[in-house]
Amino acid sequence: MGSKSTVKQVLVVAIAIIALLALFFAVSVRKIGSTNGPDVAPTTAPAAVSEDGSQLTLQPDEEGEWYAYKSDGMIDWNFSGLVTNESGTWYVKDGKVDFENNGTYIDSDGTEYTLTGGKVS
Repeated sequence: MGSKSTVKQVLVVAIAIIALLALFFAVSVRKIGSTNGPDVAPTTAPAAVSEDGSQLTLQPDEEGEWYAYKSDGMIDWNFSGLVTNESGTWYVKDGKVDFENNGTYIDSDGTEYTLTGGKVS
C-alpha cells in the first residue's frame, strides 16, 4: 500500500512540474514574441537615426508593443518614419510601430512606399 501512495505522490509532483514548465514556456514566448506584429524581429543593428543623431532600433516592450528605441535605451517619441530590421521596413509613428497603417508613406526624398499592416510592401 505504501508503494501505491508513493507512486501517486510522484505522479502529482510530476504533473505539477509539467504544468509549471508549460506556464513558464507560455510566459517566455509571450515576452519574446509580439501580439501585434508576429513578423517583426528584434534588431540590434542601427536602422534609422533620430533628430538628436541617436541610432534607432525596433524592440518590443514588456507587453509586446513595438517601439523605436534610441541608443540610450529610451523610446524616441518624436520619431515618425521608416525603420528597417531583419523582418523588413516598418512605419513608426510617434515612436511606435504603426501596424494599423495600410496606405502610403512619402519620405523626405519624395520616395513613395506602400504600407500593409505598417510594413513596406
